[in-house]
Amino acid sequence: MKLTKVKEVVDTIDNEQANKYLNLGWTIINTFVTLDGESDEPNQTLHYVLAWAQDEEEPKHPTSRYEMESE
Repeated sequence: MKLTKVKEVVDTIDNEQANKYLNLGWTIINTFVTLDGESDEPNQTLHYVLAWAQDEEEPKHPTSRYEMESE
């Protein structure tokens, strides 16, 4: 995938959310870990960076958990 074709980028820490984006046609372009908390016991958080690069379509987004629960 050429990054020049990317229309939108999303960063999520939720693996289920990342899978929903992948099922809609998004592509993982990067992952990274952030450290939070105390220096002697830091919390690690994995981030998924996804990109939408479909030429003829607008980006599709999964329904949020809140929207699904309220329906």
